[in-house]
Amino acid sequence: MHVLIENGEDKNLRGIDDATILIYAAEEGKGEVVRVLLANGADINARDRLGMTALMRAALNDCGDVVALLCENNADVNAQSGDGETALIKAARFGRIRAVRALLAAGARIDIRSNKGHTALEVAAYGETAQLLREAGATD
Repeated sequence: MHVLIENGEDKNLRGIDDATILIYAAEEGKGEVVRVLLANGADINARDRLGMTALMRAALNDCGDVVALLCENNADVNAQSGDGETALIKAARFGRIRAVRALLAAGARIDIRSNKGHTALEVAAYGETAQLLREAGATD
């Protein structure tokens, strides 16, 4: 990765689903690659064709360390994808506990609603996820 960037390769190169290298690295939990890309100016809030960011894809795969790293580097923690879901809503829907914890620690809003009108608490897949959201102030 270092060699490619040093040789002038586009750090925001996009794949067939319009996702950037950063998005792919984040969803696979490749923290060191994410660090290198961010240090070299990759667009942290770039979106794929569905409007998903690196943070959202990392959250969906429960890559808690990468979620925290992206948040520490000023990823938009409350960005909404094409369906209006935030990274927190996506993580809550599938019970991605590590991602939910990292997003709440980074100040993700618990009151945002998706295009279907659902909050993270309303879509929470498992009891532990719902409990974390309630502890953060979410109400039914």
